[in-house]
Amino acid sequence: MGFNVMILSSILFAICVLQATAPAAVDTGEVSFVIERIEACLGDYAALSGTLAESAGETDPGDLASTGSFTVEGGELAGLGTLNWETQNIGFVNWVKYLRGYVLARDLEAVELRREIAELRGVGPDSIAALDGEAARLRARIEEEYSGEGNWAD
Repeated sequence: MGFNVMILSSILFAICVLQATAPAAVDTGEVSFVIERIEACLGDYAALSGTLAESAGETDPGDLASTGSFTVEGGELAGLGTLNWETQNIGFVNWVKYLRGYVLARDLEAVELRREIAELRGVGPDSIAALDGEAARLRARIEEEYSGEGNWAD
């Protein structure tokens, strides 16, 4: 059960970060889609955990780790739409990567805005150079982790 809470709290943290960092002008439709898919998958996971616990005679899905073998009837899994191979092996990986990339892009935007403010305030060249270096590192990371071949599950 602690694992479910950990996943949920991580997702909720990501949602809070996205809501706090997304400028109004940015179309967050794709981010909303990803969040909706993750919510659906978490719902299916909770339903699956409950079904497995019930089949094993447990009341708490967290007790499944100590349970011996048990059988689940095929009909008991009907309606769980996220058990397919594509969702498990492509969707999950790409959705999380997309959210992390979105946050990284917002970090880059924040550094670029801090640089503009520093320039307008007449801050010294060392401070501006440091911000330029930070922006360059973020751009390189975005390029390496999100733009290169083979970075997305397919």
